[in-house]
Amino acid sequence: MSSSLANRTLERASSALRANPIACLPEIVKLMRTLSGNSVQVSVSDLAEVIQKDAVVLAKVIGAANTLGYNPNAAPISSIHQAVHVIGYERIRSLAMSLMLIEQTTRNQSTDEQKALAMQSLTAGALAQSLAGRCPGLDGEQAFVCAALRNFGRIIMVTCMLEEYRDAQKLADNGPDDEACRTVFGLTPLELGYELLKAANLPDEILGALRELPPSALAVLGHKPDQQMQSLVDLSSRLAGLSLSADLAAEDYHASVRQLLAGYEKLLPGIGQDIADHVASASRQLDRYVHAFKLKSLPAESLNRLKHRRSSFVKAEAAAAAGSAPPVAAEGISAAVTILPAAAPGMRDPARTAAPDWSAQISHVSGLIDKPGVSPAHVLNAVVQAVRHIMAAPECLLLTGTADPAVFSLHHGHGALFKSLGGRAVVDVRDRTVLSICLQRQESIMIHHAHEPKIQAYLPAWLKGAPGLGAYALLPLSEGKTACGVMLAGWPDSRQIDLSPAQVRSIRELLRFASGSCRRLAH
Repeated sequence: MSSSLANRTLERASSALRANPIACLPEIVKLMRTLSGNSVQVSVSDLAEVIQKDAVVLAKVIGAANTLGYNPNAAPISSIHQAVHVIGYERIRSLAMSLMLIEQTTRNQSTDEQKALAMQSLTAGALAQSLAGRCPGLDGEQAFVCAALRNFGRIIMVTCMLEEYRDAQKLADNGPDDEACRTVFGLTPLELGYELLKAANLPDEILGALRELPPSALAVLGHKPDQQMQSLVDLSSRLAGLSLSADLAAEDYHASVRQLLAGYEKLLPGIGQDIADHVASASRQLDRYVHAFKLKSLPAESLNRLKHRRSSFVKAEAAAAAGSAPPVAAEGISAAVTILPAAAPGMRDPARTAAPDWSAQISHVSGLIDKPGVSPAHVLNAVVQAVRHIMAAPECLLLTGTADPAVFSLHHGHGALFKSLGGRAVVDVRDRTVLSICLQRQESIMIHHAHEPKIQAYLPAWLKGAPGLGAYALLPLSEGKTACGVMLAGWPDSRQIDLSPAQVRSIRELLRFASGSCRRLAH
């Protein structure tokens, strides 16, 4: 960055931050600086000072800290000092930054551009946090912060150089957005944000993720954590843009996302799996902000668009899968077993065209997660009941983790089999059974004819010849690549297990809830 125009833009932005006319933005920078080092070296008073400068943000941080999603043990929190000790520095940092971005859109008669950018920043952060779970070694809270900060330069442009920004947007109709900003400002929004945050002495672990990442760079980056974080943040920002774009029709969204993901697959293997669930996770996180804090500033049309992107993507995926090859049978097990990828815990039934809506079951479980005083065990019981209802399965067992990470035992369930087992059911991933295959591969297994002799050879003793169980589905629970449980949903008679796309989507969402509750139980 050397042009005189770029230097003038940087000086204008720096002066605006120093003069402090921009609500919340200086506090965001100070918050990042305060918590960017080793948390052991940062005093609680340093963090409290930043957050307590704004009474509204302070109240909302403490309010969020008292919800089950952040505080599963329901420890009463009445100060930032308590919140830090109970929740941790990193989670408080991302939560406070989210609320500061939201507050930025409610003050000083915020423009539509400011509201849209705050929405995109929060969506990018939520997507990065969710996607980081697929990448061992990447911290979800740090991913949130980096992805949300990627729009910092653009927010500055809109807040203190609005007319010039609108001129750049008009120019962008005839060319790339970055080139239009270079013409008007002398540098891109990402470059402006990087320079401002660099001047604030943010550490390389954050600044590195805010660098420009052209498509050519994706082919040469390695698999080091900092390089993966940079690409994850870049992907999340672009995915947020696609998901919120009013110019992208629903029928074109799937192809655009798949094209985007193709460029990141080498550096972030498997990042495209369950992408619709990550979009849904981001949507739920923003919904929780809206309802918990009575927000009216985030654009309603953008919130609705994000909510519907998942369903349009899943429909397009189902249509594409309809012509694909059938799943293969497990090695050494009869054709009565079908193994399916974890992304599709069931088989598409083309005959079902008007599937029921199970949103009430999902909303009930989601509401329990955020309700103070509700234990993770209670959430898991609710998931069991919801899955039973959606699959119309009389039997449902849920085996979760133990002190031995390779062993899972029965703690939750419903039906005659659950009562008869009395908690005796155990699965060891080191054994060669259909349940261990489900856990090892994190793939759903459909057992259509449970009493076939070849099937019996691959069952643990407690499941062999189980009465009243002629067919069942095994559904894995996982956090990233770590297995945290397995669910069995069963029927008394042999049957071909066919699940509609609506059932598949609903079950996957419930399993995600269950996985999070298993993690909270483990801690």
